[in-house]
Amino acid sequence: MKRTMNKTIIGLAFALISSAAVAEEPVCMPKEELEAALTDWYGETPMPGVVATTTSTMQLWTSRSSETWTLVKYLIDGSACAISSGKNLDRASTAEATIAALIAK
Repeated sequence: MKRTMNKTIIGLAFALISSAAVAEEPVCMPKEELEAALTDWYGETPMPGVVATTTSTMQLWTSRSSETWTLVKYLIDGSACAISSGKNLDRASTAEATIAALIAK
């Protein structure tokens, strides 16, 4: 029951952020849960390359089949936040360049 409730809550959270990339309220949870949701529901996998700071690391997750993307911020406490998401990401640039462009918006 608890696992089903967690999936429902996570699903609702992602439904709220699945539109175009705009200033969104981050959705945060344990990193394992966020990664499982991105993989299971959207078919997303992490792109090679990260942007690291002293307090966090950011990684871009993408799916070729669903054409979705999610920018994930990993915090030092073991949690992760979906800070931006959308569809039809330009794959011509590196993950680092794409992350920098998304952060600048």
